[in-house]
Amino acid sequence: MSGNHKIVIVWPLDPDSEVVVQARIREFSRRLHRAVEEDRRHQREITRIESTKLISAPALLAIVKAINGGTPKATTWRFKELLELSRALWEYECAINTFRSIAELIRDRSWPEDCRRGNNCEGWAFIALVFGWRDVFEEASAEILREGYADPNTLETGLPEGLICKYILCRT
Repeated sequence: MSGNHKIVIVWPLDPDSEVVVQARIREFSRRLHRAVEEDRRHQREITRIESTKLISAPALLAIVKAINGGTPKATTWRFKELLELSRALWEYECAINTFRSIAELIRDRSWPEDCRRGNNCEGWAFIALVFGWRDVFEEASAEILREGYADPNTLETGLPEGLICKYILCRT
């Protein structure tokens, strides 16, 4: 099936929506593609995705807009937004190429200072995992282990649960 399909992002404020070219969804996000296909099978013209505590509505909207070729303005994004986007990219099994340049810009702007101070290492390790930055992943992981501040019993990084479980198994 081809044509357009509407994706609605549900969050506590007003819902955002975007009409996307259905043919592009499959190449961009495996999970969104499956959700859209399921809705189409049930003759629903709208797919609803919900923002959560860990996956923000702006990150989801950026992904949905990217399906149609849009990208966020790099000047307004910081570490927090990149971490939220990384969670959404991971959760929705998205291609990352659309966001690679903005991620690299934020990394170049923020990572050296955060690394020097030992800030946000768990978040940076996850971002590095998503974007395939081996050097950042190794440095952030080493800092986590060196400082020992990532107590598996109190780990609250906002990382996907499966990844936290793997992390805890490695630490214990």
